[in-house]
Amino acid sequence: MLKNKTIAQSGIFFILTFFILNISCRKDLDFESSAGTTFRFSQDTVFLDTVFTQSNSETFLVKVFNDSDEDVLISSLYLNQKENSPFRINVDGRTGFEFNEVALRGKDSLMIFVEIALGESADWIAEDEIMFENQQQVKLLAAVEDAIYHFPHGDVSFSEISVDTQWDDNKAHIIYGNLKIAKDKKLDILPGTKIYFHQNSGLELGENATLNAMGTKDKRILFRSDRHTTRYDTLPKQWNEIKLMPNANLLADYIIIKGANNGLNLTDAYADLKNVEIYNAGSSGIFSKNSTIVGRNVVISDAGNASLNIENGGDYQFYFSTFANQSASGVVGVSGPAIPLYLSDYTDLDGTEANHPINAVFANSIFYGAYPNGVVVDLRNENNGNYTFDSCLIKNEDTESINYSTHPDFNQILTADPMFRSAIYSNQDLRLGEESPARNQGNPLYIDMAPTDINEIPRDNTPNLGAYE
Repeated sequence: MLKNKTIAQSGIFFILTFFILNISCRKDLDFESSAGTTFRFSQDTVFLDTVFTQSNSETFLVKVFNDSDEDVLISSLYLNQKENSPFRINVDGRTGFEFNEVALRGKDSLMIFVEIALGESADWIAEDEIMFENQQQVKLLAAVEDAIYHFPHGDVSFSEISVDTQWDDNKAHIIYGNLKIAKDKKLDILPGTKIYFHQNSGLELGENATLNAMGTKDKRILFRSDRHTTRYDTLPKQWNEIKLMPNANLLADYIIIKGANNGLNLTDAYADLKNVEIYNAGSSGIFSKNSTIVGRNVVISDAGNASLNIENGGDYQFYFSTFANQSASGVVGVSGPAIPLYLSDYTDLDGTEANHPINAVFANSIFYGAYPNGVVVDLRNENNGNYTFDSCLIKNEDTESINYSTHPDFNQILTADPMFRSAIYSNQDLRLGEESPARNQGNPLYIDMAPTDINEIPRDNTPNLGAYE
C-alpha cells in the first residue's frame, strides 16, 4: 500500500515538474508583440554634455515605460548606427548595439544605460538614436571637445613642463596627477583655453616659474574639473589646486577657477590678478602665506575655510573686489568657518610657528557671508598689523570682537547686506541688486586702479563697491 502511494506521489511530482518547466521555458507566450504599443521615455533626447576625445563619458540612464496593461516583447531595440556608433548601451545587464525579444511587463519600466567612447578624432557633435522596432526613438547627442592629455610618467605622480610652452584654445588640456612647470620655466595660456583637472590633480609652479594666463572678456580662460555633468559643475573639491612655490609668478587676467580644493595656493610667491573669478573651493579660494598679491576686480565666492585666506603675513592690495561666502557651509563635504577674509601674521610650519608682518590695503570692496563678521584679523604680534580697509562693505554682527565703524584701520565702512542678485552656490550672480546699499559708495580715488569693472563697464566718479558696476 505504501509502495503504491509513493508511486502515485512520484507521478504527481513528475507531472507538476514537467508543467512548471514547460511554463518556464515558454514564458514568452504570456507576452504580446509590442508593435501596437506606444512607449513613454524618461527623456526623448539624451545630451551627454561635453565629452573629450580618447575618453569615455559618464553613464546616463534612459527609462522606458510601458503604461499599458499588456506584457510585451520588444522585437528589436538597437542603435541606429549599429557597430559604427560612438555610443554604447546596456539593456538588462547586457552591453551591445542591438537587442532582440526584450520583455517589458505592463505598468513596468525598462532601464537603458548609455555612454560614449571616442577615439582620437571625432566630429564636434556625436549623435545617434536608440530605435524601438523602427516606430519610436530616443535621440543621443554629445558635444565633443578635442583634448591634449597630461599624464604622470613612470613611477612619479606628476608630469612636467621643462621648456617654455604656450597653450592656445585649439584643444582643451586635461591634467591627471600633478602637472609641474619646472624651475625658471614659463607657461603662457592664451585666451579661451580650457584646462580640466581629473580628481586629485593640480598645477604646480616651481621656484621662479611663471604662469601667464591672459584671457579676455569674451574668451576667458577656464580651470575646472573634467567631470562635465551639471551636478558636478558647482561642487567643491573636484580637483586639488594651482600651487605657487617660492618666487613663482602668476599673471592672470580674465580667468575662472571652479570647484578646486584651493583655487590658488601661494607660498612666498607673487600674483597679479585682474578680472579673476574663483568659485566653490573646498578649503580656500586663495590661500596665501607671506606672498605678494595685487588684485583688481577679483571675485571669490564660497570656500570652506575662507574666500581669501592669508597666513604668515605678506603684502596685499585688493581694489574693487568681491569676497562672498554665504553658502559654502551648506555644501556636502565642506566644513569650516566659511569666512570671507581671514588675515593673520603667523602660520604653523612643521610644528614651528612662522611670523611675518602684514602690509595690506583693501579698498572699494565687499566682504560678506554667513559668518558673523566679514573680516577676521588674527595677529600674534600687534606690531605686525599694517593694514587699511577703505570704503568697503563688511558684515559686522559680532561687534564685541571688532567694531569696524570705530576701528582706526577701517575707514568709511558699511555693514549692511549688499543684496547680491543670487548667492546660492549653484547659481551665483554677485552683481548688486537695484536697491543695494553698496551702489555708488566707492571712493573715486581708486578708479585708476580699475577704470572698468569685471565686465568692462566703465566706472564713473561714484563707483559701486565690489567688482561689478
